[in-house]
Amino acid sequence: MPKWIQSFEVPSTSGQGRYIVSLDKHGTWGCSCPHWKFRKAVCKHILAIREQVQQTVPRHERVIPICRAANVPEVRKEQDDVLLVPLLPLNDEHFLATVIVDLLMHGLPFPVIRQRYHLPASVTQHQYLTLIKHQGRRIYGDASRSSSQRTCIISQSWNLPEPCLPGESPQHYSERTGCPEDLTELAFSHLATSPLAFAPAADLANLAAPTQRLGKRRILASD
Repeated sequence: MPKWIQSFEVPSTSGQGRYIVSLDKHGTWGCSCPHWKFRKAVCKHILAIREQVQQTVPRHERVIPICRAANVPEVRKEQDDVLLVPLLPLNDEHFLATVIVDLLMHGLPFPVIRQRYHLPASVTQHQYLTLIKHQGRRIYGDASRSSSQRTCIISQSWNLPEPCLPGESPQHYSERTGCPEDLTELAFSHLATSPLAFAPAADLANLAAPTQRLGKRRILASD
């Protein structure tokens, strides 16, 4: 299975959907459209993206991590190219937003996340980041219980892929870990000073407006 290092979201020419064009470390292109999936032939979506990036050399070669569902409280890195992803509680858009932001921090491109969780085409990466920035990250609490029985807590810390070194700047951290520089800047400017206590489920009523903006779709994370 190819390990893509870059992905691009391309609208279909009919305007009825979007396709993911990806590039692997060997310079091979792929697309999620039927033409490439079934014929393995270069499609118009690949041609359009290739024309845009043919003069661009990636500053860092990054392999998109593989996601595996696991009984973990939050997204965790098992290996450099493997992420453990918690199962989503039912109808919890705040928890879903947390998982999405965590995956972004760990190097998963938003188009890949959108496809994985069947997110509405109208929502943007910025909306999820804004929700977490203002409401905190919602993660599982007691690790001794199964995900169906565990309560959730609100954390104001960001789920960075690696610990920060003393005096490390966002730019150096991004270069060392591969975490996108804009997300590193955001995390460094809002690092937690103290965690919040347990948040009752009733408190999530405050998330009604963001939840409506982000849509209602939700699926369980899967391998």
